[in-house]
Amino acid sequence: MNIHHVLNWPETTTSGGVVVYVWPPFRDARYGLGDGELRALTKLGFDFIRLTVDPGIVIAADGAKWPELRDHIGRQVGRLIASGFSVILDLHPVSDNPAYRPQALVQAADSPLFAAYVAMVGRVAEALRDFPPHAILFELMNEPWIESLSQASKWQPMLEALHARARAAAPSLPLLLSGMMWSDRLALMKLDVAPFRSSNVLYTFHYYDPHTYTHQGVEGDDARYVSGLAWPADSRGIADSFARAKSLVAADKTLSPGAQAAAQARTRQLLDELLVRGHDRLRVARDFQDVAQWASAKGIGADRIVLGEFGCVLSSNGLPVGRSRLDWLTAIRQTAEAVGFPWAYWAYKGYGGMELVDSAGRLHADLLTPLGLSHDINRSD
Repeated sequence: MNIHHVLNWPETTTSGGVVVYVWPPFRDARYGLGDGELRALTKLGFDFIRLTVDPGIVIAADGAKWPELRDHIGRQVGRLIASGFSVILDLHPVSDNPAYRPQALVQAADSPLFAAYVAMVGRVAEALRDFPPHAILFELMNEPWIESLSQASKWQPMLEALHARARAAAPSLPLLLSGMMWSDRLALMKLDVAPFRSSNVLYTFHYYDPHTYTHQGVEGDDARYVSGLAWPADSRGIADSFARAKSLVAADKTLSPGAQAAAQARTRQLLDELLVRGHDRLRVARDFQDVAQWASAKGIGADRIVLGEFGCVLSSNGLPVGRSRLDWLTAIRQTAEAVGFPWAYWAYKGYGGMELVDSAGRLHADLLTPLGLSHDINRSD
């Protein structure tokens, strides 16, 4: 299970026109995770937690702030391990502080900001090195924001620099490595793994394919105006969705006429591409087999390939996605298990409509069967 609210989205304020972090961080109730919640996750059947951490505040924590933040992170990790979970500590950039936005962190390997990120990775690795190695995994960067496979040569030396700094700080700490392009499976398979062969590393990718389906209606996404899509897509559903999208674009008064035309054209392109691709359960199987075969050819066991994120929105622009969402989740989870990949669902709480538990603390029980979880959540310990 991904947990994104405990050590991420730290509170910020503005001082002299500069965004700064409120200190001490992560103390408000919204960052809480109760003992009962941990027991419930155990009863459901989860056995590891991917705990996201905003790297921006870790970079910014200087002087006495870093030991205080280090200890707070350590307590959260230790608490999860004591509750019976293994933990992936995931450095997960977010955009609330523009100084540390995801794109900026990977702008250039020789930038001062990337150098600061590398140094921060060393500090975190040192903080984690005394946890039992069977119970901790350190993910060096979530979804590196390098947008094209043609830039694979840009990410490789950056990943090597991150790995080297973490390994120097913690020689035996297990590390989790990702390809760029938002941890895409194709980017993972572009990695040169030779520099990491003698190191205790695992690899990860994320799966939100087809993105137009899983992220339909998500604010700020290209698929913002898409709604009511089913999976697999068919021509009737595509036509109906585009008709609704045109109405939504026309009703969006924040867009200029030119922006409306561009949004409508982009939506048409996304829907056409979705229909042409014909994504279905067989496609999921082929995609995962491709990763498994790549791993095997590199001498990497399937159990060392982590499906770090997958999820699909519950509704889009007021329309429920419906039964096909559960079919999609079932296909992803079952296929991952069939090839031997550990998986982490996105996410426990949060925004965007993929969360397991809503803002009132109610469990979305319809997700239990697709995720292969226990329905006996009310049993006593």
